Amino acid sequence: MHAIVETVERVRATSDSFGFVGANGGSMSKYSVGVYSTRPRTWTEWDDAENQQELDAVPTMRVEEHPSGVGTIETYTVRWGRDGSRVGIIIGRLVDETRFIATTASGDDETVDLLLGENPFGAVVHVATTGSHNFAAVERSVAEAAASS
Repeated sequence: MHAIVETVERVRATSDSFGFVGANGGSMSKYSVGVYSTRPRTWTEWDDAENQQELDAVPTMRVEEHPSGVGTIETYTVRWGRDGSRVGIIIGRLVDETRFIATTASGDDETVDLLLGENPFGAVVHVATTGSHNFAAVERSVAEAAASS
């Protein structure tokens, strides 16, 4: 909301100008755009059915809920605790091309350091799972130890 208010104020201060606001929502899963102008424009109706059909036709990737084995990092984030602890959250792809999501084990500084390094995308990690939790680590023994605890 602050960005919209600031953009509107700036656009109003300069005649014949435009402003753009982009925003993420949800868990980075939704994106919105606002284009603001001092020039009025006629409203245009739009039917999203054709666009939705195209999106629905895009093949989806299977997600392995209980991954095990070797995978590569596609994307990640690091969650920092108030006490300075760090946990990596990794989304990756297994050798069979299925996708997985896993976290690093508590205290696995080597894998978290990899994530915070220069370019972890495509790096190899080992994935192991317990009944309800998936762990990823640079070292296979770390992933397996976390999954067995």
